[in-house]
Amino acid sequence: MARFEHTVCVAALDRDWFEEAAGHVVDLFEASREQGGALLLPDGRPVHGLRLLKGRHLQPGAEYGETPDPEKDGAGAPETAVLREWRPSRAVEVESLVAEEGMSMRVRIRLREPRTPRALELSLDGHNPKGGSLYRFSGRGKADLHAWWAALDRPAAAPPAARAPVVGKAVHRLAKARLTVTPRPAEDGSWQVRAVLGGGCCGRWARWRCSSPGVRLRGASARRWRARPRSETRRSRS
Repeated sequence: MARFEHTVCVAALDRDWFEEAAGHVVDLFEASREQGGALLLPDGRPVHGLRLLKGRHLQPGAEYGETPDPEKDGAGAPETAVLREWRPSRAVEVESLVAEEGMSMRVRIRLREPRTPRALELSLDGHNPKGGSLYRFSGRGKADLHAWWAALDRPAAAPPAARAPVVGKAVHRLAKARLTVTPRPAEDGSWQVRAVLGGGCCGRWARWRCSSPGVRLRGASARRWRARPRSETRRSRS
């Protein structure tokens, strides 16, 4: 299994500011209203670029999309998002279906305790409607935000958290991959974010290709050729 590791240094983000901003955005949407498809903020200002297409505003099943732009040629279906859950004190979940270049992808994003975000969950399923199983893939990811902040509250000299706050995995018929992301505070107040990506082959077809007699025979022949004395190699070439 292959393994890649990389660490980057990024500017720190204040937790209080982040949670206050998240709560403010949720409260704005909670207080918004719909009028003729347009979304209006509490002070009457419209939300540009977003409108209600189907259903009731902030109710499960409500479908939202971009505001039509008459200057565009209208090629391709516009991207839309469906609200699956709206309970600001517990969870908000949105689902989007994206179709591009023959691929169809369904994306779900779920935010737990949105006013003081606790966890962010992401799921992705994609396929080509005209293709077979080789054109199917899926991915899952979760960011435990409480564990993220806890990892950054540790002293800079302390070892990193044992459990990664961010974990993701992707699965295809031929391969799978797993990603972990762990932060730690740096001496200068910034964040050191360590990402580890591991992956390998999976599925009977991939294992058969790696262990097929032809592959083993070619590998054995190469080893025998490298082991032959130089004098014998010269005689065989002449």
